[in-house]
Amino acid sequence: MSANRDWENQMKRSSVEELNQFLITVLEKAGTRSESASAVAKTLCSASLKGVDSHGVRLLPHYEKVVRGGRVNGKSQLEVREVTPVAVEVNANNGFGHYASYRAIEEGIQRAKTYGISMISVIHSSHLGALGSYVEEAANEGFLAFGFSNTDTLVLPHGSKKPFHGTNPIAFAAPVDNDTPYLIDMATSCVPWNRVADYEAQGRPLPDDIAVDKNGQPTKNHKEAVALNSFGGNDYSYKGAALGGMIEVLCSPLTGMPFCSQILKMNSDDFSIPRHLGQFFMVLRPDLFVSRSTFMELMQNYLQELRSLPAQEGMAVMAPGDREWRVKDERSELGVPIPAYLEEEFSRLCRIYGVKEPDYN
Repeated sequence: MSANRDWENQMKRSSVEELNQFLITVLEKAGTRSESASAVAKTLCSASLKGVDSHGVRLLPHYEKVVRGGRVNGKSQLEVREVTPVAVEVNANNGFGHYASYRAIEEGIQRAKTYGISMISVIHSSHLGALGSYVEEAANEGFLAFGFSNTDTLVLPHGSKKPFHGTNPIAFAAPVDNDTPYLIDMATSCVPWNRVADYEAQGRPLPDDIAVDKNGQPTKNHKEAVALNSFGGNDYSYKGAALGGMIEVLCSPLTGMPFCSQILKMNSDDFSIPRHLGQFFMVLRPDLFVSRSTFMELMQNYLQELRSLPAQEGMAVMAPGDREWRVKDERSELGVPIPAYLEEEFSRLCRIYGVKEPDYN
């Protein structure tokens, strides 16, 4: 943590308000509808503000490329189809997954208010940023939510030399009275691939047991890394692989979208071919089985006891999301750190589109 803090202290910072407007402006100039550009900017800024830099504003240069190249249709219109009163399909029409996923959660909340539960599939989608942003939206409105997304082949199944599943993230959020939500957002690989790209951009070696080379052997060299391990370590990666497979079922066979090995790689040089990702969400009302007051009392008691457990030296026992909320408080005051390589990318985009750079401090 101290190494990361030292690294951050060497960077310039910008406020989330500055970054949000900058992202919207660039995406609109690149050919994105204002509603979609706002959804992307909201998701990326939220991730950066909470310290999830792998899925934060660093993704803007990539998103600009995929819109300009046609892989993502910045002008797409969403199509919403009610399958049953509690099941909805949102067709992103190869637009940004962020816009489609926020709409999916909105639809889910409206149906869960009446029926207690809802399920939403998102089809013909694209990369959606940090999956936790969408379930957090539901928790802020007083609902529980699950989120899942499949991705292109990048992760080794247990015992395999070759990758098959994607990083296939899972997210979950639950409301807590007078407090920030309980929030889980994690890849079923040991880390998301964007974390590897982040290490490369910063010139830092990879941690142990994260990535493998073309022969399936562990490597700390990001230039040799071609795939990731499932979470669970070398001996227990079948746990992450099984969860990754479950998410594949929810996002491919259940939605009708391609599965992992059929999806164009995110880092492909061809920015013209859509990826047709599938995403799946569930929204639940907390008083579905018990009273709302009972749910909230048990949540608060559970979290209080969890956080009060004796911690190992130099550590704190935290609930999922606690670190993110602490970083959010800090960065809301100090600003979001911008690495030198990203500052250069922002300058390049400003020259292309004739827009003003975000202010730094």
